[in-house]
Amino acid sequence: MVAGKAVTPMKCVRCRFSRPLHGFTLVELLVVIAIIGTLVALMLPAVQAAREASRRIECANHLKQIALGNLQHEEAHGFFPSNGWGFRWIGDPDMGYGKKQPGGWIYDILEFVEARNIRSIGAGLSGNGPGGEKHEALAKLTVAVLPLMNCPSRRPAQPYPGEDTFFNALNSELQAKTDYAINGGTNSLLWIATDTLDCLDTYPDCNWLRTEEQIHGNFNGVSTERSAVKINQVTDGTSHTLLVAEKWVNPARYESGSTDSDDYSMYGGNDFDTIRWTNEAPGFLPLQDAFNLELGSFRFGSAHPGSLNAAFVDGSVRRIPYEIDPAVYQAYGSRDGEEIPQ
Repeated sequence: MVAGKAVTPMKCVRCRFSRPLHGFTLVELLVVIAIIGTLVALMLPAVQAAREASRRIECANHLKQIALGNLQHEEAHGFFPSNGWGFRWIGDPDMGYGKKQPGGWIYDILEFVEARNIRSIGAGLSGNGPGGEKHEALAKLTVAVLPLMNCPSRRPAQPYPGEDTFFNALNSELQAKTDYAINGGTNSLLWIATDTLDCLDTYPDCNWLRTEEQIHGNFNGVSTERSAVKINQVTDGTSHTLLVAEKWVNPARYESGSTDSDDYSMYGGNDFDTIRWTNEAPGFLPLQDAFNLELGSFRFGSAHPGSLNAAFVDGSVRRIPYEIDPAVYQAYGSRDGEEIPQ
């Protein structure tokens, strides 16, 4: 003590640290890990759903551009794209548009979707048959990728294995594939128009395997073999008539090419690689992609849950639910049957 004053004891600055520090016990650590795992499990479906929603929107945007390409083709040429001469023919840059073009609808809209460089492959070259310059050049066409034609929910835009036995192109082990198909109506029409290579030089004097009357007698869609549908022939209404939609593919065969309905280049002529039909029969109704044994699919469908994306002749893009009424669905495929889908 100091005289006259009480001395205050000094504070222990380090006393507050005098209590022993505790770490996590093993039980506490396991509880924390379990909680984090539960939160991640709860969040993962939401993240996946958000990603799928983004992919679906991108897919719908693809269809919007494809629809506009078809409509610009109709405006420029006076009719919607033809779907060529059948699956054994690929597009020819010197055969113009319409019935004389052996390639299908995707080949015909290339210049309207900013892909004129693909359309020009082989232009001006001679030699349609084996050994010819054009015949060899068109092998590059079969594998030319166009990202617009693939749905991100299904597969990336790249060449995939497939059949390649085109009359007018050198064989290639890989093919450019599409995830979209045009509306062929309510009745399936498939085969080849002619197997004579000389038709490229003698058109329209060709050895046609079927007359146009035989083809178009049952055709009520937007595109098929040697078609030239005008927009004023869509008398059921452009908003009621399907133009292009996603096609059904077995997930096990997305990348193998080992299915009759997804094995040829998308620039080929009329084939169910690039065309599908709406019919109320069970084998035509839309489905989500599923692992089953259906190899030659006539269906529209997609990898998306609940519904597929579809573009109509008015240019709008809407969803078609897989549970749609069969009669309404069939009416979407008919352009002039006087059915009004409800």
